[in-house]
Amino acid sequence: DVAKAAGAGYELAFFDGLEKRIGALIDTGTDTLQLCGLHACVKHLRGAKMWTRACDTLSEEVVCFVRERLASNPRLQHLRCSLR
Repeated sequence: DVAKAAGAGYELAFFDGLEKRIGALIDTGTDTLQLCGLHACVKHLRGAKMWTRACDTLSEEVVCFVRERLASNPRLQHLRCSLR
């Protein structure tokens, strides 16, 4: 959903939207964060029909972004996070 809202090729908008979505989830008091559809999300953002090395790189960046957000905020460190 976040990738579609950002649009193909708009990675900065995606990361901004992802950060806002994580914040909104935290405000609801959730204790679980699931990242679903990362493969499709990355392909959409890259405008790729087939998986490429650039997709690998962006996928790693998304995972690192989420990890950094969880680790840097004491309110978020209790969350269980999974990738589906």
